[in-house]
Amino acid sequence: MMAWISLGWAFAASAMLGLSMHRHQEQMLSRELGVPWTLAWRVAGYLGLGVALIPCLRAWSVSVAVAAWLGVLTAAAMALGALLAYAPRMALAGAGLAALASSVAWMIV
Repeated sequence: MMAWISLGWAFAASAMLGLSMHRHQEQMLSRELGVPWTLAWRVAGYLGLGVALIPCLRAWSVSVAVAAWLGVLTAAAMALGALLAYAPRMALAGAGLAALASSVAWMIV
């Protein structure tokens, strides 16, 4: 269960990092954001990646948790890349849904 929670947070964080890049801002929002918003999305994305590590650390030892976290990051990045290629608007909605579902699941567990 913790791996799925971590995957949801990693997907949302990857989308946040994508929103810190001008190309992906155009894809997801149809406009470019200003410098303060770009910086805010970058910081939020990196914090989200850190949050995605916590469920892995709660489920496994540190060495296994880091390996699992890297695998989760890879899966999230591949899923986001596919969404950005074929349905960029859905990536933003999917990221919000993933963050919400992961948060709720984390509260239940």
